[in-house]
Amino acid sequence: MTSREFKTAMQLRLGINNNPQHSACSCGHGNAYDHQHLLNCHVGNQISNRHGAIVNYFCDLLKEAGEHVVKEEKITESFAMADNGPRSDFTIKRRDISGTSMHQHYDVTVVNPAAATYLVENKSHQVNGVTAHRAHQQKIKKYGNYIDKTNFHPLVFEVYGYWEEDVTQLIKKCCTQIGENSGIPFSILVNYWISRLAFTLQWENAMTITERMDVAGKENIKKNLNSRRQYIKIK
Repeated sequence: MTSREFKTAMQLRLGINNNPQHSACSCGHGNAYDHQHLLNCHVGNQISNRHGAIVNYFCDLLKEAGEHVVKEEKITESFAMADNGPRSDFTIKRRDISGTSMHQHYDVTVVNPAAATYLVENKSHQVNGVTAHRAHQQKIKKYGNYIDKTNFHPLVFEVYGYWEEDVTQLIKKCCTQIGENSGIPFSILVNYWISRLAFTLQWENAMTITERMDVAGKENIKKNLNSRRQYIKIK
């Protein structure tokens, strides 16, 4: 992390947003310098980058465990030749001795329990993890029309670091396989991969905020210059 990213990550962990600047976000619904808004806003590619970083983390982990993993796989054989249809974020591809598909499909979701909607609907300020748990159930319900629930696995995170038990179980399973192949103690592997995931999530949050604020700063500079030019022209 840069010093600025580290400071931003620490502010998030402590619930501090001490940036006094205010400017309308380009989405039209918030302050371009407000941390909470920027963690929810879908303008730009920052949130997609965070999602992609977490997907890449799991692909690295699964490959270390000796699994054949692919991204953006169709989740049912019936959609294999179609251009549309539901896709996973990543899939462990397996087949039994008869050649029957035994693929396991995973979907990554990151939710912000501090979003106004969740505060009202889920009372997320009162119960830790309730927002992630409900998002987990919603994903299962959504994909249940296409695939058996034993083959589909939502991996749900909250922006401040909480994640569902399915995430931990996948990490532990992979660490067991890695340990068997490498001889590295299970406890060391679990500590490393869990720490790496927690760091990835918080680093991406910090970059999401700092990059968007930099964009807002450039836009404000441009607006100020245009206003000055217009003022000079009138004079």
